[in-house]
Amino acid sequence: MYKTHPVFLDPPEPYQSLWRYLDWPRFYLLLKTRKLFFSSGKVLTSTDPFEGSLPRKEMAMWRRIMSAEQLKGGIETFRQTTYVNSWHYSDTESFAMWKLYAPTGSGIAIQTSIPKFKQAFEVAARDVFAGKVIYIDYDTDPFYATEDGGYSVANALVAFIHKRKMFEHEKEYRAVVPKTPDEPQGVGLEVDVDLEMLVNRVIIAPKTPDWILNAVSLLVGDHLKGIEVGRSIGDLDPPI
Repeated sequence: MYKTHPVFLDPPEPYQSLWRYLDWPRFYLLLKTRKLFFSSGKVLTSTDPFEGSLPRKEMAMWRRIMSAEQLKGGIETFRQTTYVNSWHYSDTESFAMWKLYAPTGSGIAIQTSIPKFKQAFEVAARDVFAGKVIYIDYDTDPFYATEDGGYSVANALVAFIHKRKMFEHEKEYRAVVPKTPDEPQGVGLEVDVDLEMLVNRVIIAPKTPDWILNAVSLLVGDHLKGIEVGRSIGDLDPPI
């Protein structure tokens, strides 16, 4: 279930909307399994090698009490035993997120809110933490450089809610789960979620044909009662 944790901070607006942009197979699996997929920190390094790492200032602090090899080994261990599920926080759809994560003409977005997102994990049998990603300069900034109430670097989860400023456009909101001692390491894991609580709306990508809209509507109707499938605002025509 969702648990509060001092490492994780929310955006200023507590009822901020969250968006998950998906291709068709991932959306289908979510409906069928009623589970969200969490990728390991190690897998995330294929896109950003800084995932789970430390900025220079924290690195220098830890080097006073351990060798470079020990520090590197610790970072790798936490990457392999920490799992992440990512969303985008915004009041509206993002054309950039459509392009990055959901194909034009066949992608799907799920819209929810931060409170509903947290409540949706009440059915999960494990601890789930959630908060916004904070974007810093890894050469000059410490963790929480721009955030009030930031937590100590001593907690390993801090490394998984910070990224480089070059990714700031993502406005990422993350759910994070640590691996339990009895679980094998892997590329990811699935976590139970209450779909009725999670999903506010389902939106199809701009330029999606009507037949795909109808197919998605039928699929959603079989798994989520009372949820309508709508078109993207990218399909709207100007008033004149």
